[in-house]
Order: sequence, then C-alpha cells, then structure tokens
Amino acid sequence: RREQKGSRHVYEKKGAKQKFIPLKSQEPSPQVSKKYPFVLDVNYNLDYYRGLSLAKEIKGLRMLRDPRWLRLNPEDARSLELNDGDKIEVESPSGKIQGVVKITESIRPGIVEASFLWNEDSMFSAAHLFLSSASPSLLPVKIRRRGK
Repeated sequence: RREQKGSRHVYEKKGAKQKFIPLKSQEPSPQVSKKYPFVLDVNYNLDYYRGLSLAKEIKGLRMLRDPRWLRLNPEDARSLELNDGDKIEVESPSGKIQGVVKITESIRPGIVEASFLWNEDSMFSAAHLFLSSASPSLLPVKIRRRGK
C-alpha cells in the first residue's frame, strides 16, 4: 500500500512502514574553479564481457556507444568551440585523459561524462584519474582541444 503525503511517500512492508524521501538534484561539485571549470563524471560502461570491450570489437555497437567519447552539453561545446568528433584532452589535478567529443542534450552544462573503463590504452581510460582522487565519482577538470 502506498499513501502520498506531500513530497513524502509512505510504503508499508509486511506491517512496517518505511518512508521514501526523494533527493533534490544538486549543482556540480563546488570544487570547480577558474583553473578547473568543469566536473568530470563517469558512467560505468556495460559493454564489457570478461575484459573484452564489445564496443571496440563490434563496429555497430561502437557507433552507438564508443568508449572514447567524452560527452558534453551543447552549451559547453559552443563555448569551447568544439564539434562532434573533435579530439580533446581532459585534465584534472590527478592526471589527463584523451577522447573524442560527443555532444548530447542528456548531459547537464558544466559536466563532462566519460566511460569508467580499464583500457589497455591508459590515455583513454578515466579509471586512473579516480584512483588518486578523494572523490569516488566527480573530479574538477579543464578541457582543451588536441591537434586535428
């Protein structure tokens, strides 16, 4: 049974009531600064099977979800004068990664999203940036274009 009370929902589970309190969305981490104006977030790539990158091996899957993509909001891409397919470098206090711009509305302004993967080419792997970081999933970063 579920009853709605304002923004709180009460759920009954075998005689015991449990409260569900939804969290409000927050702005990117306050760690951003003039030196590192963006926040790097990671998604956990599900395109791996026993250490094999399926997107790397299967062209059709790579067209849908390339693990080298660094996803940006269109506003941020415009402000940095970047287009889909441009090569960029993302630098944090703990290191650098390289990738290819993928512009998408699904990313909030101020966020850069990368795949968290253990890649044989460490320049495309965001994993090593988080090993030496205090934050488990968000890092302040800056973005610069690499050569064409």
